[in-house]
Amino acid sequence: MPSSLGYSPLKIAHYLHWLVNRRSSASKYDSRSEMPKLKDVPSLYSLAIDVLEDEFVQFVKEELCLQSDEDQLFCIYSPEIFSSYVEMVKSLVLTNVPVVARQDLLDHILKKMDMSSTVRYAAVEILYESDCKRFIPGTFPQSYHPMILSKVISECQSLKFIDLTYFWVRGTDKRYLSQLFSNARNLTSIVIPQICDDALLSVIGKCCSNVSFLDIQNSVNVTETGIDNLIFSDNGSVNSICMSLVVFKIGGPRLTAISPSKMTFLLKFAPFLSNLGPYAYCGRLLGIMNEDLKHQPTNLYYVHDTYTTDNQMIAIEKMAPQLKGVYFDTPSDEAVSHLSLFKGLMKLKIRKAFWIDIFVPALQMENLQILELINIHGNIDLAHIGKFWHLQKLVIYHCDRLVSSDFTYHFKNLNFLEIYYTEYFDNVLLHILTHSQNLEHLSLGYFGTISDEELIPILSFDKLINLEKLWIARAEFLSWMSVAAILDYCPKLKSIGRMENWNLTKGELEKFGEMARFSNWDLLFWEFFS
Repeated sequence: MPSSLGYSPLKIAHYLHWLVNRRSSASKYDSRSEMPKLKDVPSLYSLAIDVLEDEFVQFVKEELCLQSDEDQLFCIYSPEIFSSYVEMVKSLVLTNVPVVARQDLLDHILKKMDMSSTVRYAAVEILYESDCKRFIPGTFPQSYHPMILSKVISECQSLKFIDLTYFWVRGTDKRYLSQLFSNARNLTSIVIPQICDDALLSVIGKCCSNVSFLDIQNSVNVTETGIDNLIFSDNGSVNSICMSLVVFKIGGPRLTAISPSKMTFLLKFAPFLSNLGPYAYCGRLLGIMNEDLKHQPTNLYYVHDTYTTDNQMIAIEKMAPQLKGVYFDTPSDEAVSHLSLFKGLMKLKIRKAFWIDIFVPALQMENLQILELINIHGNIDLAHIGKFWHLQKLVIYHCDRLVSSDFTYHFKNLNFLEIYYTEYFDNVLLHILTHSQNLEHLSLGYFGTISDEELIPILSFDKLINLEKLWIARAEFLSWMSVAAILDYCPKLKSIGRMENWNLTKGELEKFGEMARFSNWDLLFWEFFS
């Protein structure tokens, strides 16, 4: 079918063959670096994918007579007739399209949540074949789930990654998941949060021996029996998956069905396991292992624990010597004093503790890059945080107050800052803005009484030249002059919001939106998505 753009699907297919071979080098020559505030010229490959997507969607709609009605496809065609149409579209549209391009085209279409489910389902039927290595279907009405899973089951020989985050498969439809994991034996990554159960873990344990990443977090139907099913086969031998499993995300808020003692078996038989995700009882788990002299230190590099005691802190340090990241939720005062044990830590997230207890032992963490503070009591001194020379990300939520005892420090590596529901003074925020030249992400609950006269000089001296995302929930003293200066002096800016709570009129907001569209700025105004 001839294209409205003048390209036939066959020509695009041949063009893609050439583009795939030079894909890695195309972007070097097609970016418009001298015009940073405008949208980059897309690579030839991505442009061809966009064109092919338009051709594909238009062709499918016309050939299958699809409109906006989600159920029309199944009202018009029987499965046999639809199957014949699928084969016809494949032969006309996808002749000679490289596997890589077909996979990218499918991913591109499935990401479009504004596209009708009928068209996206047709894309699965037409584009998904046995040589596809990943499948991320996104959101579909529940009536589509069995049909989509049936398609994947029939052609999953090469599948390595599957993400069913938005699939809510229940009841008798669970049999499709069992069939899928029985057939897809080359899978290395499985993401099935919320819907996993003991029976599925049994199938995965027996059939998916190459899986290194398994995400079943927030699955309330997983019990200790499921952990046994994952580890052991019917005859009592250890399943091969235990030797390949590296990340096993399990647990979630208020999920307590699996005891720490049961999880010790998993760490014993899965020696390369390094991350248990949101499982919130790692301290007790490692404490049990520490008391049993038969257990060797683990390879865990991330630990999440709740109500940590000082003895559990010592056990964590001893049994997780490679630890790089922790989340301590409501640790005891004695436990906090043992933070100095973790000198090699790169990420510290802590909730419900006193800053006066945290900062002295935390200063031993010379390589700390990420600091997240939630519900921290007392005055958080920014001068203390300034001593973490390698800090790249700082998040502060629901804390009492952010202050600064002096203003001589710099945040040379800080690129991500979020502060919400925490009191702070203007001079503290101004110091951050003037001494964080690599800041890329800035998200604040409010901007104090800082005005145009204070912000614009900071911008004019290129203090925020690397800023990509700016989100300020309330800035009552910033007018259109500050917005204009931000657009002028922040050439890498990609998104800005929420300016409805700034000192701007509705007309001024609309004017900036029109300017962005007219000037082809690669900039997202969040007000237009309210």
